[in-house]
Amino acid sequence: MNKNNLPYIFIAALISIFILNGCGLTPIKKEATRKKIHTKDRPSLEETREAKPNKERNIKKAKEVIKTATTHSKLIFSSNRTGNLEIWLSDLDGKNSVQLTTDDNYESFWPRVSPDRAKVLFYRVPIGEKESAYDQFSLWQLNLNDQSLQELIPRGSFEWAEQGFANWSPDGSKIIMAASNRKGRWHLYITDLNGKNPQRISQRESIYLDPSWSPDGSKIVFSALPESYNGRELSHLEIFIADADGKNEERLTFDKLRDNDPYWSPDGNWVAYETEVQPLYWLFGKRALRISDVNNAKMFELLNDGNANTLPRWSSDSKQLYFHRLRFREDKQFSLWRINTDGSELVKITGSDRHKNIQVDIF
Repeated sequence: MNKNNLPYIFIAALISIFILNGCGLTPIKKEATRKKIHTKDRPSLEETREAKPNKERNIKKAKEVIKTATTHSKLIFSSNRTGNLEIWLSDLDGKNSVQLTTDDNYESFWPRVSPDRAKVLFYRVPIGEKESAYDQFSLWQLNLNDQSLQELIPRGSFEWAEQGFANWSPDGSKIIMAASNRKGRWHLYITDLNGKNPQRISQRESIYLDPSWSPDGSKIVFSALPESYNGRELSHLEIFIADADGKNEERLTFDKLRDNDPYWSPDGNWVAYETEVQPLYWLFGKRALRISDVNNAKMFELLNDGNANTLPRWSSDSKQLYFHRLRFREDKQFSLWRINTDGSELVKITGSDRHKNIQVDIF
């Protein structure tokens, strides 16, 4: 080839590319090989439709659903199906979901419905932070009547280093939560319904977490380090019951395993919680669901199948538990599940490998 012709050949090649691209400035790229999506990974048509955020449409739809929803007929939970964690409402079977919060500047999670079903407490962290970044938490309230938002306890309030685990009192007049001081000690606090005037109720210099109320409001249940233990390892957490003012602690569990997230049954007879039966398995740990009789502390293991079963919430008739669950060798994300309190009928409610659904409550 004559070297003198090389410039002309180069120019001709550029012209061809230019024409083939419809007078564009970049060459046609080879089409990327499409990744095969397994059926179980593919979102449902409903989830695909829901994952297109439209604030005005969401507000209108949410108002319609809330207006017609009967008591204890819905689930409220957190999901990142639109990209970031937001608060969602669905039927008890996970169908007909509607998005309640829409702000991609935050991760929104831990929804807790007020007894009058007019408000929802939830936490927020800046986008990209994990839902375990307690030093970034701020407590918010969603008013369901008009979908307005109110920040109740901003990050760093009351000289708290961390905060979390907020739950309504049965009459809706108070909120119980846990918060840590600068020394890393977590304590229990009760505020008014607006998150003001916090009063510490935990009695010992220990670590207290996961507080919630008995159905009549006279007692609280929580996880804490035993009095006989002087360290700070959370693997020693046990379940305790106390009066509503934090006095007269009674230990409910004695299994020497980490027990978390206790919730009292609506009939007042049981406490459900999770137990870390194999710590740090796949970093999270294998967790079992257990229930204990509050009258005699007798424990029944409801679900221990080698997976992560966590944060149980009672149905209104005390016959079922709703929780989020990860099957280590089958799932990529947490999903919502339900089980009868006799251990039967373990049912997946909602979830896929494309997004997580967590922290369910009954609406």
